Amino acid sequence: MVIESNKNSNIPGKVERKSPVQSISRAAGILRCLANNIHSVKEISAFTMLSMGTVHRILKALEEEEFVIQDPVERKYYLGVFAAQLSLYQSNTHRWLIARSSNELNRIWELFNEFTALDIEVGLQTINLLTIQSKSNYSVIRPPRSFFGSESIVLLSQHPDDELEVILSHMNVRTGDGSDKDTLRRQVKQARRQRYYVSTGITEGIMAISVPIEHYLCPATLSVVGPEIRIKPIVSNVIAEMLKSSALISEKVSQSLSGS
Repeated sequence: MVIESNKNSNIPGKVERKSPVQSISRAAGILRCLANNIHSVKEISAFTMLSMGTVHRILKALEEEEFVIQDPVERKYYLGVFAAQLSLYQSNTHRWLIARSSNELNRIWELFNEFTALDIEVGLQTINLLTIQSKSNYSVIRPPRSFFGSESIVLLSQHPDDELEVILSHMNVRTGDGSDKDTLRRQVKQARRQRYYVSTGITEGIMAISVPIEHYLCPATLSVVGPEIRIKPIVSNVIAEMLKSSALISEKVSQSLSGS
């Protein structure tokens, strides 16, 4: 998760540590802000509770190492070249999640022969780790990336409420059906309650089903996407099988993280 809250504060990026690595903690907090669309020195200062002078000094140090860049016109800061290079290695970084998920993705694909995907969320960016294409003549080749389809709602549902509110306050809601933030909150709560979400209408004739993968280092989801005419009649069966796979993957993840 990119936005980090502690017991004393709901402010992203604030890390209260009295240690020799305090400067690293402050830099990490600033990078978290940039990853969550907080780009001006003033805003970063407010969210990290650091002085503007301290924020500016750390940003300049990060800029020298290519972790951040500054827009010369707006004078705002963004994640830089080195951060982009790190993102290129996401699949390698998360290869053990891929290894623990591949059998279940294949099982779902063999059952329903629809587009099946494993995705994670890093810095509010959805990153695909594994995809299996449908072999049907009429199928989804690559679903369009709409931030508020089933996949993204399930990813958002894995954030605590305080983090969700911070996320919503720093982004424009771009739903396929024109929904507002209150509607999105209801959708996220529904996804949490039922542990899956089904979306239609983002792209006409397409239905998407997503379930959460729990216990991982960041929000993760398993999704099936295909023509509504094929999926709708069997949607209950698809959801049931996806929940089975999600539970198995989540258990493997939990065991790996606990060392058992």
